[in-house]
Amino acid sequence: MTFKPGQSGNPGGRPKVEAEVIKLAQQASPDAIRKLVKWANSDDARASIPACNSLLDRAIGKPKQQLEHTGQDGGAIITKITVEIIGGELRLKAAKVFAPLLAPARYKGAHGGRGSGKSHFFGDLSVLEAYKNPGLRMVCIREVQKTLQQSAKRLIEDKIQDHGLGRDFNVLHDRIQTPGAGLIIFQGMQDHTAESIKSLEGFQRAWIEEAQTLSERSLTLLRPTIRAPASEIWASWNPGNKRDAIEFLRSAPPPNSVVVRANWRDNPWFGGEMEGERLYDLEHRPEKYDHVWEGGYSKITDGAYFAREMLHAEHSGRFKAEYDPALPVYTAWDLGVSDSTAIWFFQPQYGHRVAVLGYYENHGYAAQHYAEYVLELGRRNGWTYGKHHVPPDARAREWLTSGPDGKAKTRIQVLVELGLNVAVVREHKLHDGIEAARRMIDVAHFDGVTCDDGIECLRCYHREWDDDDKVFADRPAHDWSSHGADAFRYMAVAIGEMKPEPPKEKTEPKGIVDATWDEAMRTYGRRRRERV
Repeated sequence: MTFKPGQSGNPGGRPKVEAEVIKLAQQASPDAIRKLVKWANSDDARASIPACNSLLDRAIGKPKQQLEHTGQDGGAIITKITVEIIGGELRLKAAKVFAPLLAPARYKGAHGGRGSGKSHFFGDLSVLEAYKNPGLRMVCIREVQKTLQQSAKRLIEDKIQDHGLGRDFNVLHDRIQTPGAGLIIFQGMQDHTAESIKSLEGFQRAWIEEAQTLSERSLTLLRPTIRAPASEIWASWNPGNKRDAIEFLRSAPPPNSVVVRANWRDNPWFGGEMEGERLYDLEHRPEKYDHVWEGGYSKITDGAYFAREMLHAEHSGRFKAEYDPALPVYTAWDLGVSDSTAIWFFQPQYGHRVAVLGYYENHGYAAQHYAEYVLELGRRNGWTYGKHHVPPDARAREWLTSGPDGKAKTRIQVLVELGLNVAVVREHKLHDGIEAARRMIDVAHFDGVTCDDGIECLRCYHREWDDDDKVFADRPAHDWSSHGADAFRYMAVAIGEMKPEPPKEKTEPKGIVDATWDEAMRTYGRRRRERV
């Protein structure tokens, strides 16, 4: 058939359905609907979810999509759809993005930004699971929970009332009794020990709220404890950092895991005051918007020492570094024995510029591993090494490698014997070192790929929170970010005493050539402030 502009390709319309066919289909409908209802209540999500959707399509019609040229703020067109899941007498309404979490799975996770409805979904699911499974025992967990006001208890209480199940649940001060002598309790993992966690061994559900705050220790305690047959571990979180313990569900999920990303766009009930808050942050706090509303990793940690400097480095295009083959490469170490060892690879260049060429961190290895790594990396990249800068405590005899006399060697002795030219960073006050690191970030050019983990350390290195006074203390918190930040501080102190390399083809370089890096940075900072 030849199609012509303005002329229908099917002028006769769709083929008419014979009346007899319609009549037969109508007669079979009741039986078909009964089967759909049976499948909808099945524990097999492959049968239940399509059946539920089919019932909804026939009851209220398929959801309509409003066609627009562009979506919110000129972005992609967003279609908001809800799905009702029928379980017992409950009707659980949830955004479609959460539908995969309704199927049984060992691990269920939902991550994303504010306004997505993650907590409301798991609150609804908690009530549904407890109602459908009499005798179910469930624990709602946070890393730190000093009062019940910090828990999901009030949210679950509200969900019980929303579903009209007040007669089936008994809300007590510190727990909720569920049908069939079941139980929902609320606990902080920080309060548990290897012995006390055993009290949760019979629980079939564990919901980790604010899971980005859960420590590696807590996760290690919890996972093998929730081991009843068909038990499940749920997690809801707004991602903080890719090195947070809960991120294993995204980076290396165990078998039988279901993880979804949910943001405000996926929530069909989003709007009103929340939309006003979102738009305000988009305009006035753009540096935090992606983390708060879009579920991206945080680029600014509360109380961070180097937040402003790292943002400026990124926005000014200094996450690119070029190696100069005419100059040596140096390293700066933060040494660990039972802790992590962190190493920065850097190259001072002419013009008070520092190329930061790499970062390495590991734990559980002896000195030989790190020395071999450094030497092999240098050979692979064609680097000529200068000195390898270690902290003052490297003089301590803590690496247990015995010498000919049977005595333990110092860290310096071990590294020297392994082929490194070692220099000890001068003693300095912690806050002086932090200030030196700030000045160094202002002139550093980072390789954004090979320094990725180290950059995250610098972004997240922060003051310790004083929970009693509700303020940040004047001391760093010791966590995963400390090792990389400390090694960078040693780098800044060491490089501050070096003299900048002269230009390769000039005999009379302009500017400060006889000053140390510290002197140059003070002058550089003063001149920059004068220009501003």
